[in-house]
Amino acid sequence: ALHVSEKDSLRDHFLADGRHSTAFLLEFLPDCISNSKANVTISLNLLFSVLADLLYQLRIATYTLLEIGQPRIIRVDLSEMAQFIRAVKNRFVFQTCISRCRLVPDSDERRVCFKMTGGNWKRINDTDSDVTLLAYTVHELMQRQHAMEENLKAGLANPADARSYTEI
Repeated sequence: ALHVSEKDSLRDHFLADGRHSTAFLLEFLPDCISNSKANVTISLNLLFSVLADLLYQLRIATYTLLEIGQPRIIRVDLSEMAQFIRAVKNRFVFQTCISRCRLVPDSDERRVCFKMTGGNWKRINDTDSDVTLLAYTVHELMQRQHAMEENLKAGLANPADARSYTEI
């Protein structure tokens, strides 16, 4: 399951109006969703987790594109991501693809292209190995730790009131 910060990021993204908060218009998102449903390696849950990471990177990268008082809508071309989702055979490779991508400004100053680099494309046929299984385990432990930290910050000392760590 997504952790709270990812859910919050996605909620904020889908509710953004471009006037009061920056809105990213994710072009080809329907293709990403349908390809993730068709690829047995990639689940919708994993896609949304990667999208939350992408949104974080977009906020950082596009901060300088925005002018005060102007509409804050930036189009993001996800066509390469949709193709990558269709082709990738390893969950961990997809889960970490944002760290190996580039955001390239388009000639239209309010549009960026999400480009998969060779570092992603050359790994599409990687199979699961002991290393990737270890990486999954470490990622799950980090998610559980994050959930425990969120619960502690929220003052949920009683385990019955806290989010289930096994749901993560």
